[in-house]
Amino acid sequence: MNRSAVIVGAGGQDGSLLRQSLERQGIEVVGVTRQAVFRGNEPMLDFADGFSVGDLASVEHLLGTIQPDEVYYLVAHHASSERDNGSDHPDNFKPFHQVHVEGFLNFLWAIHQYSRHSRIFYAASSLVFDGSIGPEQNEETPFSPVGFYGLTKMQGIWLCRQFRKSHGIHASSGILYSHESVFRRETFLSKKLIKAAHEIALGQRETIQVGSLLAQNDWGYAPDYVEAFQKIVRLDAPDDFVVATGETHTVAEFAQIVFSCFGLDASRCVREAPAVLSRVSPRKIGNATKLAKATGWKPGQPFQTMVKKLVADYLSTVAESVNP
Repeated sequence: MNRSAVIVGAGGQDGSLLRQSLERQGIEVVGVTRQAVFRGNEPMLDFADGFSVGDLASVEHLLGTIQPDEVYYLVAHHASSERDNGSDHPDNFKPFHQVHVEGFLNFLWAIHQYSRHSRIFYAASSLVFDGSIGPEQNEETPFSPVGFYGLTKMQGIWLCRQFRKSHGIHASSGILYSHESVFRRETFLSKKLIKAAHEIALGQRETIQVGSLLAQNDWGYAPDYVEAFQKIVRLDAPDDFVVATGETHTVAEFAQIVFSCFGLDASRCVREAPAVLSRVSPRKIGNATKLAKATGWKPGQPFQTMVKKLVADYLSTVAESVNP
């Protein structure tokens, strides 16, 4: 019998890359997006009226019907340090909690009730740490979440632990540091820099503003990270793992490599505008030693190679859109 997987958040960066990877392995993929549920490229008629992770009955019906070997809960209510995420008003908390906690709880419960052999992976975030306890974080670092995003992702990790302990569910989490690909939305810095450099090279604009050139981040390559998801969910025992490169680079370094790919000098094109930042985070480095020991996973390529690959992937996508 063919193996099967459900990807919740199949339309996002990680979901798109994961689907490609799973299908290359001959695994049947059911993708859950904000609009519908798809088996392969065809909408599932059982969910023609729509699907919501917040509707327990729908989640139970999905897992009871599919009986997947693997479930990847990748859906997220996105946040960016260069976007105003609003105040701490309760209305702003609700979408984070609904997606990161309530929806995930529905999947855990549905597995417990209707598909106990299913293994589930939860995509958490480095924002469960604020960087206040030293520059490097691992699985033993105390949680100190940043904003509603980090707070609710922390709750998701605790739900994994609760269902492992109380119900014997194979539920694992990945504490994911920044990971980039051509599928990144334009609200994220990597895509903003690449798109701006391309437009400047074409004479369509002159500069781009960033919050801080000295800000540092632990950036990885998203296709490498979706391989980590699979290694984690296929371990004999479920657990929580940091997924990171273990090194940081500045925004200035990232920009220099991007702009050099277009024959441009980043120092002439990139301007600092501190007002762009809605939050300022200390330097954070993820220590993925536990993951490496458990699975053998490690980042696939050096930072400079990764950034150049991001530029090449972007230009290929642009070329395809012009000459389909």
